This record gives sequence, C-alpha cells and structure tokens, in this order.
Amino acid sequence: MISQEEISKRKPIWLALSEFYLDTELNDADFKRIAGILKDSGYSFEKLKQIDYEEVAPVVYPNTLSVAGEWAGFNEEWLIEEIVKRLNQKKRNSIFNKIYKKYIDSVTNSFWEQIEKYLL
Repeated sequence: MISQEEISKRKPIWLALSEFYLDTELNDADFKRIAGILKDSGYSFEKLKQIDYEEVAPVVYPNTLSVAGEWAGFNEEWLIEEIVKRLNQKKRNSIFNKIYKKYIDSVTNSFWEQIEKYLL
C-alpha cells in the first residue's frame, strides 16, 4: 500500500508525466516546466523514468492509441485514483512487459531527451 505521504510527494510528478500521453505537441516551455517539477522531486532521472513506466504510463498510455485522444489534460482526481489503485494491487508479471516497454519508449524517448537537457 502506498502511503498518503508518498502520494502527496508523487502527485506533481504523476501530473507532469501524464502530459507525455496527451494528444498535443509539447513545446520547449512545456519541457522546461515539466523538468522543473521533476527536478524539485529529488528523484534521480532513472527513478523518474521508472515512475513513468510503472505508475503513470499504465494508466494513460491508451490515450496515445485513441483517434481523438484527450488533449486538454487528464482529470487530476481520476488520474491519482487510478494510479493509486494500480499501486495497491498485486504486481503482475507479464510476457508483454518487453512489448509494453518498447511501446512506451517509442512514445516518450524524445520527451525524455528534452527533459534531460534541463535536468543537467
């Protein structure tokens, strides 16, 4: 079970990373703002990517497959509730993990390259 303290700490990260999965183009100002939020979290670059893979992406990646996906931003309450629900469930080990990771990388690698510039 994830603690309320940990939820509060991760909430800004979850909201920022969810922007990777919106049906919009992120610009330099967006990357700078997102990088600032991620930097303020105190987590390492690798830990932030892990949070994306394991916590954010499983909830919001289906939006990238939609013809008319969400573009204005995910409902904050829904997003947090869905992530917490997944975190409190038993972990599943799937043979699809490699395929899933490869897909998430295809969606987010260019974003992470932009973010990394501002984290250094």
